[in-house]
Amino acid sequence: MLQALDENDRLIRFTDKRSYSEWRYLQKAGRFRCPICKQQVRMRLGTKRRWHFAHQKSEQCPSGGEGESDEHVRGKQLLFHWAAKQNKATQLETYLRESKQRPDVYIEASSPLALEFQCATLSAKTLYERNTLYARQGISPVWIFGGNRLKRKRRQMFQIHQFEWYGLQYAQREPFFIYLDAHTEQVCLLRHVVAVLPSLALATPSFIALERLTLSDLRHPPPLSVCYTDSLSAYRQQVKNNVHRNRLFVHLLGTFQLTDIPLTAGWPLPTQRYLQVSPFLWQTSFIHAYLCHAFNSAPRTLTQIAVLLSSCLRQFRHPFKPYCNPKKVTSHLAREYLALLEVFGLLKKIAPATFIKSDEEILSCSGKEKEQHFLRCWHEWLLAHHKHAGEAETKQGKEASI
Repeated sequence: MLQALDENDRLIRFTDKRSYSEWRYLQKAGRFRCPICKQQVRMRLGTKRRWHFAHQKSEQCPSGGEGESDEHVRGKQLLFHWAAKQNKATQLETYLRESKQRPDVYIEASSPLALEFQCATLSAKTLYERNTLYARQGISPVWIFGGNRLKRKRRQMFQIHQFEWYGLQYAQREPFFIYLDAHTEQVCLLRHVVAVLPSLALATPSFIALERLTLSDLRHPPPLSVCYTDSLSAYRQQVKNNVHRNRLFVHLLGTFQLTDIPLTAGWPLPTQRYLQVSPFLWQTSFIHAYLCHAFNSAPRTLTQIAVLLSSCLRQFRHPFKPYCNPKKVTSHLAREYLALLEVFGLLKKIAPATFIKSDEEILSCSGKEKEQHFLRCWHEWLLAHHKHAGEAETKQGKEASI
């Protein structure tokens, strides 16, 4: 805790500028109380951890919040000073009695913001519930992850833990993550995030010093040009090279008497972030067991395809991430996959949300040139989806409930 009340009910913050001797004098002469529970707290001016106020071990505060790491405390201080310079009314560790929450930094505005600096691992349930409580109060949570959580696996591939997906931000349909290195005071905006696996995503990092970042940049980053064709091509090749080492792939290929993953499978879609099944798996199964047979005799509507996709996904154990609406996810996924196959030239739209098969067979697609063509089509379609899909939900509680 970075602030407490003194004997005269004045708020004493560790973000205030005081000399070392002044802090030592306050520690010896002052008596301090928690602003929330009014219980006595002690001023800790140690050498191993950042200075803070602490409750007695036997006392319980309704806001919780003890045992913060040095990085977390420093990050809160940095964000408080940064937010205070944005010409907005800013509060540090304010207590929201309605929801019993204590955001690290609270920014008062017509649409208030709660900045949450998160360094430690949490459960998806915890983050989702916090988002929901903020949304009920009309507050937009802005999750800023510690720099220690930014894990690059390859040039454009990043590891994303399950709970972090519930801290994804959105601007004009573009999904992005925010990271802050509390030691270097550098911010990383991980832009245009596309889920490849439940814990792996394509993304483009953009770095900026915290002092140069504006609130507008944080909420609505400027346009950024990205290209994922080479990275996805390399990843697809890696999966194909190792397909026989994965028992799920081996079983699936054996079921359909295939020697390799079909060219029309393994394409990351925007809604893939709500799934816990690889696009290589569900798209292979969907094409061979459902899609090809569905289009053999007649046109099919989006609703009909969504029903088939729902049956396909039920074959997998826990296909959806927690706290999402399977019916909505399936509907979005069906729409996106049909649109992509249309861009590939394998389906034709003959009416709104109604498709027929084109002259080229979905199962017969093969060859390196065809794959390169599909890569370019996928990338152009993905960028167009982000650009033209309209404003996304900005409150994470609503977005997470899709």
